[in-house]
Amino acid sequence: MNDIDTIMDMLNWHQPEDIQAEGRKIAQNVKCISVFVMPINGKCVWDNCAMILSEKNDDELKHILPNLLFWFIDINWPGSLCIWDRLLKFKDKEWMSLFLNSRMKMALNYNEIWLHTLQEFKQEYDVLNP
Repeated sequence: MNDIDTIMDMLNWHQPEDIQAEGRKIAQNVKCISVFVMPINGKCVWDNCAMILSEKNDDELKHILPNLLFWFIDINWPGSLCIWDRLLKFKDKEWMSLFLNSRMKMALNYNEIWLHTLQEFKQEYDVLNP
């Protein structure tokens, strides 16, 4: 079994693609997926972490949904568009609404750009999930 530090090293975008792919494959067996939410290892692993998370089902993502919305603080961050696309497919509208509203209230006091991005996401989500 590989430890999370080894997996994170493999997910670094400076690694060859085959090493990154192997890291993503191994990461599928990690049960505590919250370690892949914008890890402090640096943005150099965020794209791969977002790919790992995007393959999880709604039940697996449900408990980390509030933290996934932090990825929208800057839509240019690695992995943010991947998370955006995955969350648009999230089926529990009540759960999504609860945490979107919560994060929008937080963004109101924190970051106007984040608030705007959350509002844009909500509009697109509502159109795709009537």
